[in-house]
Formats: sequence, C-alpha cells, structure tokens
Amino acid sequence: MDLLKIIEGIRTPVGDAFFTFLANAINEYVLIVIALVILWCVNKTKGYYVMMLTFLGMLCNQFMKIAFRIPRPWVLDPEFNPVAAAKPSATGYSFPSGHTQSMSSLLGGVTMAFKKKWLRVFCIGFIILTAYSRMYLGVHTLLDVSVAIGISALMVVALWPAFKSGEVNEKGMYWILGISVAGAIAFATFVTVYPFPADVDVENLAEATKNAWMFLGMSFAVLLTYFVDTKYTKFPIHGVWWAQLLKCAIGTGLVLGVKGLLKAPLNLLFNGHPAADAVRYFFVILMAGVIWPLSFKFWAKVGKKKVSV
Repeated sequence: MDLLKIIEGIRTPVGDAFFTFLANAINEYVLIVIALVILWCVNKTKGYYVMMLTFLGMLCNQFMKIAFRIPRPWVLDPEFNPVAAAKPSATGYSFPSGHTQSMSSLLGGVTMAFKKKWLRVFCIGFIILTAYSRMYLGVHTLLDVSVAIGISALMVVALWPAFKSGEVNEKGMYWILGISVAGAIAFATFVTVYPFPADVDVENLAEATKNAWMFLGMSFAVLLTYFVDTKYTKFPIHGVWWAQLLKCAIGTGLVLGVKGLLKAPLNLLFNGHPAADAVRYFFVILMAGVIWPLSFKFWAKVGKKKVSV
C-alpha cells in the first residue's frame, strides 16, 4: 500500500485519462483477436502455444482470486483513493491482477515464440506498462501484479518445450490439454462444494462460479478443436493479404457473434444456471477452431496461394 500511496501522489489528469483508456482497451476481445490472427494466419504451432498460455493463465488467475479472496486496495485501506474512472470496472477480488495476467501470458508467449528483437522489446515493455497502469489506477497492489507476471513467466517456460521445434509435440499438447481440462474441473468443483465463510462476497463468488463453468466449456472445446484439426481438417493458414484480412474479419465477427447471440437463449434454457456459459463458450471455441477453419482452403485458393497444412 505504501507504493500505491506514493504513486497516488504523482497522478495527473493526463495520466489518469491515459491509463484509464489503456485499462479499457485491454479486454477479452483484444486477446481473442490477437490469438486468432496468430492461429489462423501467422503460425499454427505458435498460435496454439499463445492460445494455451492465455487460457491457462486466465484459469489459474480466476482460481486464485476466489481461493485467496484478497480485497481491492481501497477496501484494505479505506483512506486510499483509486482513480475514480477505473473503480467501476475493477470488479472481483484483487489478487492476482487479471489484466496483468492476461497480457503477460499473451505477450510473454509472443516474446518466446517470435525471435524479432523489436517485437520482444515491445511485448516486454507493454507487460511492464500494463502492470504499472494497474498500480497507477490504484486497483491492484505490487503483489497482485508481480505474482501475475511470475505465474505467466513460469507457464511461458514450462509450455515452450512442446512447441519449440516448430511443430506441435502431439503428446506434449495432449498433456497440456489434459491439465487444462483437469484444472477447469477442479475449479468448478471448488466453487461448488467448498464451504466458503459466511462473509464471502456474494457477487464475487457468483462471478467465480460463472468463470469456472466458462473455463469448463472452453477446456473441452479446445481439446476437441485440436483433435479435429490434427486428425481431420488440418486447416491451412496461408493466403494473400486481402484474403487473410477478409478471413480474419469475417471469422472474428462470427466468433464474437456466437458469443453474444447465444447468451440470452442459453440463459433462458438453463434458467440462469452458469452451465449456460459452459455451453456458450464451448460453441465459441468450436466456431473459432473447427467450423470457421473449414473455409480456410477456400481462402487459400481464392488468394491464389498453394494450400499448405
């Protein structure tokens, strides 16, 4: 808290506006688009690597939030004031930082997978900027962001051997997928059966339960996606620039469309039970990894490039 109070003393209106904008810009949609572009158009092996890092990082982060249940800085110290514009979106428990975790997992994976120096400098710099922004806004402590970065760094190193050859190590990938499924099951079981104390924040527990079911659906969908791709579809990623652009634009629209359009009917079907999120995100991943990639041979041909698997 001492560091946050020092940073609070050097805040400026320009800094408040900039870091609030940055916080709003770093969201799940940005992560989805970046991961999909890499998987669909750049390098499939590296795409799977970045995707699994991001997924496992988010899973671990949300699991730890409800397990430790550490309040936000202004709850720990009522005399501390975060930037007002950042407070409404800073929901849930504080430890570890979700923004920092997501960005350090994604960009940490990019840093490891791609060897260009300028890209690595940018990614590392943006990770540091993200971590600092969370403290500047007063929504996370140094411990929150440090642990988030540390977990991401461990995952970046631990998962890399399955991808470093340039081809996915199939056995290693199934181990990673198995761990992700087991982790999602453990998370869902924990929020369902653990005897939380009476003073647990009801809204935070409900959010954790929703996330647990979401990860459960996603983990099985990613497992199915990888199996179908390696055994059957083997979708190509190449094409001329305009075909790639159209492929990404239309595909991203479809993925986000499934995510948005299925929410209301599934909630109605499941009577508000969080299992609706498991089903919804299962189909989101299925659209991104199985259904839309069925069109990739067309995009490779229409771009007059040789289809490559």
